[in-house]
Amino acid sequence: MKAFEGADAVFWVPIAAPAAESAEAAFVDMSRPASEAIRRHGVKHVISVSALGRGWPKDAGYATASIHMDDMLAATGASFRALACPSLMDNMLRQATLIRNHGMFYLPVAGDFRTPQVATRDIAAIAAGLLRDRSWSGARDLPLLGPEDISCDDQARIISDVLGKPVTFRESSMAEMKASRRGAVRRRVWRRR
Repeated sequence: MKAFEGADAVFWVPIAAPAAESAEAAFVDMSRPASEAIRRHGVKHVISVSALGRGWPKDAGYATASIHMDDMLAATGASFRALACPSLMDNMLRQATLIRNHGMFYLPVAGDFRTPQVATRDIAAIAAGLLRDRSWSGARDLPLLGPEDISCDDQARIISDVLGKPVTFRESSMAEMKASRRGAVRRRVWRRR
């Protein structure tokens, strides 16, 4: 990768690829050329946007794949920080049309299950600070957690208050979510033709 030539630091943001063959292909295979270029060009510092969940005993899809990506990037010898993120608050934007048109949103999780959330602007602020002050060394995860854990039911109440109309949450199955994402990818590809 010629873009890494002369670079002292790299901010690596993997792109989720719903059409990829697997989560490993989406994160690890996509990052392999970057890993090789980091090593070849002697990049000193690497910051990666990653997922929270290191040590989870089961395969967790994109989260597990992003941790494998981190391990590969850390093995380059560069000083490395994985910005380990829980769910991104900004992902709710994918449901904006559904919320606007139908007053509801859905995810494959129980409505009362509270999880940490983080905003992309907060991730960007941490990354910018690490890029400005590169006195850090070694390799480690840096968990980025929001101010409080929040459930989908909580989000529905907050969105209802902000919009001034009722918004509800509906738990979906993982199969429904995958089918919905595949349909969205097909619609995007079709529009580009």
